[in-house]
Amino acid sequence: MSFANGNIILWLIGAITALMTAFYMFRLYFLTFEGKERFGHNIHPHESPAIMTVPLMILAVLAAIGGFIGIPALFSGNDGNKFESWLAPVFENAERKLELYGTHSAGSEILLMAISVLLAIGGIWIARYIYLKKPFIADTISERFKGLYRLLWNKYYVDEIYDAAVVNPIVKGSESVLWKFTDNKIIDGVVNGTAAIIGSISARIRKIQTGVAQVYAVVMMLGIAIALFWIILSL
Repeated sequence: MSFANGNIILWLIGAITALMTAFYMFRLYFLTFEGKERFGHNIHPHESPAIMTVPLMILAVLAAIGGFIGIPALFSGNDGNKFESWLAPVFENAERKLELYGTHSAGSEILLMAISVLLAIGGIWIARYIYLKKPFIADTISERFKGLYRLLWNKYYVDEIYDAAVVNPIVKGSESVLWKFTDNKIIDGVVNGTAAIIGSISARIRKIQTGVAQVYAVVMMLGIAIALFWIILSL
C-alpha cells in the first residue's frame, strides 16, 4: 500500500493523540468515580447545577450529531461525509499536491482506523491498570522523573511564563506609568491646577464685591466716564 508521507505523519499524530486522550480522560474517570475515596466524610460529592450540566448535554448531543455528519466516506459513499465535501474547496490545492505522493486503498484506511481504535482502547486499559490495579506505578514514575512530572503538573509553566512576560509588565507599567504618572501627575495635575488657578483668580476678584452701594456707584460712574472719554477720542 502506498501512503503520502504527509498522510502518515498526520495519522501518527492522530493515533498518538487518540491514545493520550483516552488515557487522560479515563484517568480522570477512574480517579473520580472508581477506586479509593480521596475526600473526607464531611464532604458530600454532588452533581453540578443545571447551568453546567445542560450546556454539557447540548454539546454531547451536537458532538454525536457531528460524528454522524462527518462519518468517513468509506462507510457512507462519496457524499456521506458532509464536513469533508463542505471544506473540499478549502483543501483543493492541498489534496492535489498530496495525490502526487500516492494514494491509499480502502483496506489501508480500515487498517489505520482499526489501529487508532486499538490504541485508544490501549490507553483506556493503561489508565485502568495504573490507577485502579497498580496505583504505586504512578507514584514511582513521578518520583523517578521529578523534573518531567513538575513540568507536566505545572502545565509546562505556560501560566507562569505568560504572567512574567505579559501580565506583570502590564500591571507594573499601569501602576508606575498610567496611574502614578499619567493619572496622578498629568490628569490630576491639570484638573487640580486649573481649579487652583481659578480659585486664586476668584479670591482676588471677589474682593471687589464689598457690599457697599457707594463703591458700586463710584465704579459705575468711572466706567461711564471712561466710555464717554473713549467715544470722544474716537470722533
